Amino acid sequence: KLNNGENIVLVDSRNPQSIADAIVRLLKDENLRNKIGTGGRRFVLDHLSWENIAKQMEALYENILKERSSS
Repeated sequence: KLNNGENIVLVDSRNPQSIADAIVRLLKDENLRNKIGTGGRRFVLDHLSWENIAKQMEALYENILKERSSS
C-alpha cells in the first residue's frame, strides 16, 4: 500500500507550489529522502515486478472465466 511520507510524497499536481514545497522538503530532509526512497523501492519490488503483474493478470482472467462459466 502506498503511504504518504512512507514510500511516496503526495502533491496536488495542479498546484506548482505544492510540488515545489515537496521538492524543497525532500532536498532539506535526508532522512525523509532515504525513507521514501527505500519504501518506494520496496513497494515497486513487492507489487510492480513483471512476475507480480503476470500473477495478477492470471488471477483476473481466471475470475472472468469463472464468472462466465457460472452465468
